[in-house]
Amino acid sequence: MRATFSFLAAGSAVLIALGVSVPVHAKAPTPLPWSRADLPGSHYASAVVVARLDGDSLRDIALTDYGANHVSIFLNLGHRGFVRIADVEVGFAPQDLAAGDVDGDGVLDLVVANEGSSSITILRGDGDGSFEAQADLAAGGGANSVALADFNRDGRLDIATANMIRKTVSVLYGNGNGLFAPPEPLLAAIAPMNVGVGDLDRDLVPDLVAADHLYNTVSVFPGPRQGLFGPRTDHPVGRRPCGLAVGDADGDGTDDIVATHLQSDQVWIIYGRTTPGYRGRRSFGTGHRPFDVAIANFDGDRLPELAVTLEDDNAVAFYEARGDRRFSKRGVVAVGTGPRAIAAGDLDGDGLPDLVVASPPARTVTILWNDRAVAAGRGD
Repeated sequence: MRATFSFLAAGSAVLIALGVSVPVHAKAPTPLPWSRADLPGSHYASAVVVARLDGDSLRDIALTDYGANHVSIFLNLGHRGFVRIADVEVGFAPQDLAAGDVDGDGVLDLVVANEGSSSITILRGDGDGSFEAQADLAAGGGANSVALADFNRDGRLDIATANMIRKTVSVLYGNGNGLFAPPEPLLAAIAPMNVGVGDLDRDLVPDLVAADHLYNTVSVFPGPRQGLFGPRTDHPVGRRPCGLAVGDADGDGTDDIVATHLQSDQVWIIYGRTTPGYRGRRSFGTGHRPFDVAIANFDGDRLPELAVTLEDDNAVAFYEARGDRRFSKRGVVAVGTGPRAIAAGDLDGDGLPDLVVASPPARTVTILWNDRAVAAGRGD
């Protein structure tokens, strides 16, 4: 993202080409235990975050409104109720946001990537759900996506952004007080659209991941040692990678990469490693135009599931890991027209993740309540 350090364009990219296409095994159809409720108001939401924003035990919702240039805050009232308490002005065309304590006061803040103004807005949390905007930070050409991690392991959160126009991924190192060093760019392939963070090799150092929308690759920058990220590794995937999630997709305890692909109607999984060398890739077909993906254990068993927004099907599709690196399709749930961004988190305190889905064409944000606990007699 910002100030040029010599190592940033370092190292020739390594191309990993081995992959396996995997069929999705269909289970016997069963009704999916999800109920739907839309947040009040009209929102051209490009991103959503689920996090505890006001200091209580309930998770709240923040979303970027791409057309109105603000972030809307919805506080959780309990009993599946929310109240919109504020719209906080940010930069032009906010595309993404992330939650984390960037100033060390023990309160979650919000970091917003403004695509139109190529900037980052820091919204400092006050602990009661209200936020105060700081001066914007330069991010470098585009600022399509943002992620937070302590890359240099100094106990302070840093910012990573994808800059599609500049063909870079940038890192802004945090000072721990809400201030950041200038962006240091890492050379991407062609057009990085999304960034993610995870420990893909179990070395306790965060690795940086970027989905390149035009080069049809997912790139991995190994976490920095002695101030330097490792050489970029490019993994060929499907056409037009878009959504990106990093987490344990197969239940083995190691972070994996999951990417959606708009033109090839696929989900690709690049597995993390427990021994030297990545352990391969898998893909499976989805519905029409899979846009974004969330990884969570929706049914409380030991195996994760993927929730994928299908933009042209106006639905969320669910795929359950089987334990052998294959997935079974669980079914689909209808949402608003053109669903894109998705986020998972337990909103009603029943111990199971719910979903928040943004559908910009319909100007709706939908909560999908996970009713498994209710069906089992242990929910509200």
